[in-house]
Amino acid sequence: MRCTNLLFAAMAALLFSAVASAQEQAPSPDQAPMILSSLDTDGDKKISESEAQGGLKQNFARIDGNGDGGIDIEELTTMLEIVAVQRGGGSSAAATNDSASDPTPSFSPVFDAPAFDALTKKIEALDTSGKLSKAESMQLYQMMASAIVEEQTRFFSVRQNTVHDYQRHIYGPDTLHVVTALKLGTDAELINTMKEYLRVVEDLGGEVVYIGKSVKNMGLASKQLAESQWDVFAVIQFDGRQQWNELTAKGDYKQMLASFDATYSIGLDRDPLENFRMPANLLSMRIQQSLNNDPKRLPFKRVPDGSPAAKQREQQLTQMVADHEVYSTDAIVNVNFVKYGDSEQADANTSYGNEMSNLYAEGGHGPVHMGKAIKLEGDAEFDLVGLVYYPGLQYFADMVQSTFYTGIYSNKQLGDTLVSITVPILQLLQ
Repeated sequence: MRCTNLLFAAMAALLFSAVASAQEQAPSPDQAPMILSSLDTDGDKKISESEAQGGLKQNFARIDGNGDGGIDIEELTTMLEIVAVQRGGGSSAAATNDSASDPTPSFSPVFDAPAFDALTKKIEALDTSGKLSKAESMQLYQMMASAIVEEQTRFFSVRQNTVHDYQRHIYGPDTLHVVTALKLGTDAELINTMKEYLRVVEDLGGEVVYIGKSVKNMGLASKQLAESQWDVFAVIQFDGRQQWNELTAKGDYKQMLASFDATYSIGLDRDPLENFRMPANLLSMRIQQSLNNDPKRLPFKRVPDGSPAAKQREQQLTQMVADHEVYSTDAIVNVNFVKYGDSEQADANTSYGNEMSNLYAEGGHGPVHMGKAIKLEGDAEFDLVGLVYYPGLQYFADMVQSTFYTGIYSNKQLGDTLVSITVPILQLLQ
């Protein structure tokens, strides 16, 4: 078997360790001589494992590309250059942070990803019978950094310009994200009502990240929640639980919520590095798919079913797409509240999740918000909250009628769940 699994894991671990301190000041490549001098206590012009500290020590074997037991100036400089690219020190990373300025959605099921293509070709060409040379190791680290930055740039651009999810790339460990489900009043008009919701929440200090209109009759209702058909889902970011408590206690917020027939809010305990890890993890899977020549899941193959029930379902899906294209044709976000089931259900659901992750990797979409559930109100108990991006309602309609999805859907087994498909509307409220 090729060396790609271990090699990719090693490179990804190094890059993730660099991202882990993204809110701290990192040394630049031109500081490599100073770092080497300060750590090289025996004067051999290298940093030995016993001399290394922090991230250098944790990733020593990966950085020591030639395996001679010491990190020399070239290896140290290369490592710092990779960290600088991943942290925003290069032109590609700068483009990532400024992706909102590009009004053109960049999603395409067929990836225009030169760095990814170059990386997979390079790995395929390697002689895996022996140890990589120093030059090959350094080149692969650089190519990996380029591929990860390319994928993050693409995904962040899609997230802001197509999904209209304005989550900041970096946020603090105490940040609280809240997903609020809203049921409109009988005579309420969607856009005007949600404009007022947006105004009040932001005036009171909340940062609205995403608002999506629910697509009716295409979700699963939770057994624990009284309301089964929600109209809108909103994601709001707070500095912490205290800010959420203060906002919900204010009269303006209570008065605004009174215009809705029902509301329900749940929090997310999220890893601050999720925004960086997810695109890189999916990139890793896509590389493995390419190198292993995995069977393609896309384009979807329709289940050969000419029954009246299948035709009726197809008509319903076609109508669903037509009814919502005024809001978005390129993106939907699936909102999921999850309560895990028993061990047998968990095993089956893990199988379902693995197959869906493979689809996300191949299709270039996937989770945009994911975290442990935090109870904020009511008695419902959930374990996980996840919001997953798909490239449009037509894509989703094709998926649920495909041989791929029908072949795995029976494994989606949970103790309880709420699933609601939403189309982004935040771009229409500003």
